[in-house]
Amino acid sequence: MRNKILAMLMTSVTVVSVLGGCGRNESKQTTFKQYGINALENGQYKEAIKSLNSALNQANGKVGKNEVEICYYKAEAQYLSGDIKGALKTYTALIDYDNNEKAYYLRGNVYLSQSKTKKAFSDYKKALEENENDYELYIGIYNSLADDGEEKEAKEYLKKALKIDKDKAYDKMQKGRIYYLLEKKDKAISLLNEAIDDGQKDAYFYLGDIYAESDKKSNKEKANNYFKKHMEESDLTSEEYYRFGKSLMKEDKYCYSLSYFLNGLKLEEVPNKQALMKKAISAYEHTSDFKAAKELMKKYVESYPSDEAAKSEYVFLKTR
Repeated sequence: MRNKILAMLMTSVTVVSVLGGCGRNESKQTTFKQYGINALENGQYKEAIKSLNSALNQANGKVGKNEVEICYYKAEAQYLSGDIKGALKTYTALIDYDNNEKAYYLRGNVYLSQSKTKKAFSDYKKALEENENDYELYIGIYNSLADDGEEKEAKEYLKKALKIDKDKAYDKMQKGRIYYLLEKKDKAISLLNEAIDDGQKDAYFYLGDIYAESDKKSNKEKANNYFKKHMEESDLTSEEYYRFGKSLMKEDKYCYSLSYFLNGLKLEEVPNKQALMKKAISAYEHTSDFKAAKELMKKYVESYPSDEAAKSEYVFLKTR
C-alpha cells in the first residue's frame, strides 16, 4: 500500500500537468465542469475541452476524485475532436496515477480505433488484471471488438465473464445480459427474472430491452411494462435516466428512450438538464412528433441561447 501511495505521489506531477491546477474553487470548478459536459454531449468538443481545462485549473495542484472524473470527460472530448495524441496522453496520465481499469479499457479503445490491435489487447488484458470481476468491463470490451468486426474474439470475453464465481442478484442480472448477447435468450430472461426476484431493479430495464427488439405487439407491451417498472421502482438520478435513455437511443429505440429523458427532466435536481432536453428533442424528431420537438426546442433555446446549432434546428422545426 505504501509503495502504491508513493507511486501516486511521484506521478501526481504528471497528472496535474495534464489536469492543470492553479487555485481550487469548487463552485467555479463545478460550473466549468457541467458546461464542459453539456458541450461534450452536444458535440461541441473543442468548447468542451476548453471548459474542462478551466475546471481543472481550479485544482490548486491537488488531484482528487473530481479532478480525475473531469479528466475522463476531457479525454473523451479530445478523442471525439480528433485529437488522438491528446486523448492517449490524458488516459496515460490517468493510468500513471492509479492503474485504473477504466483508463486502460478506454485507452485500449483508442488504440483499437487506430488499428493498433496489439496495444488494444494489451490494455484490455491489463484492465482485467486490475478488476477481473467487472462485468461492465467484459461487456464493454465485447462491444468495442464486435463493433470493430472482431466478433469471435469479442465473444471470448463474454465467456470469461460467465466464469465469475458469484451468484448474487447483481451477478444474475449481468450474466443474463451476457447470455442475451450470446444469443441465448431463454437463459437470459430466466436469469433476469431471478435477479428481479432477488431485488435487482435494473434487471427490469434489460428485460424491457430484450422484448423491445421484437415487433410483436405483445412483446412491445411487455417492453413498455418492464421499462415502466424500472422507472417506478428504481431511485434513478437524472444522470442515470440519461444513461439508460441514451443506451436505448443508440439501438434506435426512440419511443422508449424518450420516456427516460422526459422522466429525468421531471426530477427536482437535474444538473444535466441541457443534455436531457437535447436528447428528448432528438427522440421526438425520430418518432416524427415534430410538434412536441418544436415546443421543447422553444424552451431549450430560451434556456440555452448560446447554442447556435439549436437555434438553426429550431428554425427548421418551425417549418415542419
